[in-house]
Amino acid sequence: MVVEATVSPDLCRKIQVATNLNKHLSPMFDIISAPVAWEIFSCALDAGLFDAVSTASTSAEVADRHEFNPLVCERMLEALVSLGFLRKDGTQFVLKNNYQAYLCRDSDQSLADVINYLARRSHRGLEALQDALSGDVPLSESANGNCREPNWDEVCAEISDYQKVLAADWAKQIVTSLPGFGSCTSLLDLASGPGFCGMRIASANPSLRVTLFDLPRTIEFARSKVHDAGLEGQVRLIAGDYNTDNIGDNYNIIWASLCFYFAKPSLMHLLAKLHSSLSPGGRLISFHEGVDKSLENQSQVVRRFMPSLWSSHKIFENGEIASALRATGFRHVESSLVNTAIGCIEITVGKK
Repeated sequence: MVVEATVSPDLCRKIQVATNLNKHLSPMFDIISAPVAWEIFSCALDAGLFDAVSTASTSAEVADRHEFNPLVCERMLEALVSLGFLRKDGTQFVLKNNYQAYLCRDSDQSLADVINYLARRSHRGLEALQDALSGDVPLSESANGNCREPNWDEVCAEISDYQKVLAADWAKQIVTSLPGFGSCTSLLDLASGPGFCGMRIASANPSLRVTLFDLPRTIEFARSKVHDAGLEGQVRLIAGDYNTDNIGDNYNIIWASLCFYFAKPSLMHLLAKLHSSLSPGGRLISFHEGVDKSLENQSQVVRRFMPSLWSSHKIFENGEIASALRATGFRHVESSLVNTAIGCIEITVGKK
């Protein structure tokens, strides 16, 4: 005789209540695995594990081809499935389609070096955080300890990958959507980095003269990229410090992306300078991370925690840049929040 087991609705409710006990404490235990997840992901990037499963393979096949420890390889592949990067079909593992272009190092859109660069910036000085908190070690020493002097060309190359794969398209989409963009003749890419954002915008309007402005060493790197793109006739380069040096004037558009953190002596001072550099009716476009005043569930706060300590890297609240634009004479100021791969971004446009 077969006995059918049943669970009463009352027992179901009791089980549900029991399993929800102390559920609010789960973040304390989830955070324990955060550094483990990063180490697994970072190791997979450096070892070429994502490339190894760009096509479906068993863990034994991957371990054999790359001379990996079979047990460690299998556990790492399982963990990467759990983290959402891989899919497991039977005994085979494969990198998910939406990550193929970005995690395989042989891809033109690979973000592997960008991720490692951003991780270094985000983690820099963490080993001395306890000493910094107690005041035993100055913040500058906690940030610089155990860190080699960065190679500027390496940094620019890593930023280039970020701009080419992500930021340049964002910049182009935002700027070209402005009413009257087709009739604009001049644009300043402030703190341009390697210059791919400004060059991508230039490609959308042959009549637009684009100025790249950044520190001298960065501009020298950007100069070679402008030459490679054959845009010397449309793109000019100016080296200097935007806080103190002449940035040019009579621009129809100023594109300012992730650069207001370093405004000196104040953001208001820099915005006033940018206002005077615009032509009548010109527009400043700010592209910066913004956080809600509550600070709850704001990943940017944690991501920029260490940079905010060792370089006074200010984190802007939503609406803060818009208020500063109005206070420095900009009119028709509008803001919108967009979710991007690097977190929530506030796009603010002010018209002179």
